[in-house]
Amino acid sequence: MIANFGFGVLFITFLVTLYSVFAAIYGDRKQIPALVESARRAMLLTWPLLTLTAGVLIYLLINNHFEVQFVYEVTSRSMPAYLKVTAWWGGQAGSLLFWSWLMSAFASLVTLRKWDRDREFLPWVIVVACITMAFFIGMNVFFENPFAQLYQTFDGVKPYTFRPADAVLFTTSPLLMNDADRKTFGKVEAAVRLSRYGGDCYAYCMLAAGHVDLVIETGLKPYDIIPLVPIITGAGGIITTWENGSAVTGGRIVAASDKRVHAAALELLKG
Repeated sequence: MIANFGFGVLFITFLVTLYSVFAAIYGDRKQIPALVESARRAMLLTWPLLTLTAGVLIYLLINNHFEVQFVYEVTSRSMPAYLKVTAWWGGQAGSLLFWSWLMSAFASLVTLRKWDRDREFLPWVIVVACITMAFFIGMNVFFENPFAQLYQTFDGVKPYTFRPADAVLFTTSPLLMNDADRKTFGKVEAAVRLSRYGGDCYAYCMLAAGHVDLVIETGLKPYDIIPLVPIITGAGGIITTWENGSAVTGGRIVAASDKRVHAAALELLKG
């Protein structure tokens, strides 16, 4: 998945900065110019790597990948694209990545200048810059991962385990369900962080606005659900029966924020 790719590139960048530090120190101590030059080139590599990492994060923000915790926290479906881009630095994890990216850019510009007169200072410029970058990138890697996922996603074929650590589930009331459906619904309710009752049609509008992940109900008539179908699908969500049929017939309904959540919920609703 693309979020895992972004984290992988970020982790590689962290390793590159560490290599640059040790190569610069060892090359200076042992008077090995080629090793110092290797450290400089490694530091220059951090900027394109961080640019790729930032590009992955921006892609996730723009395309509403709410399975990624950072995206879930700083954006909503109603935000225009330019605000989603600026949401890159709208939270702690994104801000750390943003400052690492800026620092890498400035450090790269500094080491691109000619160092013929001050060659003895170059290794220590690399060391100071890369230690600072390694600190901020390490914060992203170990403590504030911008690619951390709330739940596993759907690859188009197989639904993976549904683990929405921050997911919100709505239903009018489980008491309106028969015993069998209530028991099946309970499996989904046990998998989410928070469930709320009431709301009726308002719950579907909250889902369309990006504030709710799932709405599950039973016993609906066609006139209960037909007006809500274009609202859900128009916002990028998906709404079907528990059997993955058309929702316009009413009955047992599941509405989800996207097909990944929907696929995972259907797995739990199979009974």
